[in-house]
Amino acid sequence: MSEKNTMLDNSTKKRAKLLCVDDQPDILEMYKFALEELGPYECILAHNGYEALEILTKRADIDLILTDIEMPILRGDQLINELEQKNISLKTIVISDSYLKKGLHEKENVFAILDKPLTSDILLNTIKEALN
Repeated sequence: MSEKNTMLDNSTKKRAKLLCVDDQPDILEMYKFALEELGPYECILAHNGYEALEILTKRADIDLILTDIEMPILRGDQLINELEQKNISLKTIVISDSYLKKGLHEKENVFAILDKPLTSDILLNTIKEALN
């Protein structure tokens, strides 16, 4: 399929809404650019777990969460625990190089734990699997 056809195909599909949570603005911008360009995704950005919780209380249309672990205010592992306590059942992909990710694979909402750095192919395939 040509690049033009891929772009047309992506624009006609339902755009899954991904909540991307990371304290590094350059990482968030990379997610936004890559995921919106390469897949039928719309990225909503949060700079920490607290911002992510605020977004989730205001929006019911989020399909999937991508989160880092080590962030100020509310870490990714704490965000996952808060979601569990509030009975918010959203699949979550953890993307981190932190030792704090240990034990998260046992959490019901955690679909996958990916190590940084990762390729866009791995990320896109994992997102696709999580949404199916």
